[in-house]
Amino acid sequence: MGHLQYPLKVFISYSHQDKLLKEHLIKHLNSMIRQKYIELWHDDMMLPGSSIDDDIFRAMSQCDIALLLISSDYLASDYCYSTEMEAFMNSRKNGKIVIPVMLRPVDLKGTPFDGLKSLPEDRKAVSSYKDQDDAMQSIASGIRRVVENAYQKSIPGMNNAPLKGNHSQNTPHPSSHVNYGFEFQGNQINGGFFKIEQ
Repeated sequence: MGHLQYPLKVFISYSHQDKLLKEHLIKHLNSMIRQKYIELWHDDMMLPGSSIDDDIFRAMSQCDIALLLISSDYLASDYCYSTEMEAFMNSRKNGKIVIPVMLRPVDLKGTPFDGLKSLPEDRKAVSSYKDQDDAMQSIASGIRRVVENAYQKSIPGMNNAPLKGNHSQNTPHPSSHVNYGFEFQGNQINGGFFKIEQ
């Protein structure tokens, strides 16, 4: 995947029949959006008059992570299944991260993503939860783990340094520039056990 920089670009692939659940999920991702861990893209963000295919293909090619919001409507959609999902599955070999998110119960046997670990845990669909906020919180936590793990792996020397939501002293802040183990942020340079201020 190469060197990643915050915010990581996240593409949401979904059926329009699941728009309300998609919007509910986005609310639970707002913490990571505000912390500049991730930047979302979905087709509701396209402007009137723009080329649908051009905008979607551009966003698909630029994203680091693809969220596939799975339901019977998603599997029944030729565009979701044959255009977006199959392209993302093919791009996994180039390092793109693909995460199936189970919105509603559906038979996944034989689908290209059947072997991928999905969210929420244990493939329990969001609609099966008594409280959907519990499901969405589980999904958001899982995505945060994936984002932090991907970022750590992309930076030499970061593999064993846990990232924290509050960007601790040893954690590169999303808006920081990381170079040779030092963190440049504003008028400060943080590295190891010392801090230099102008």
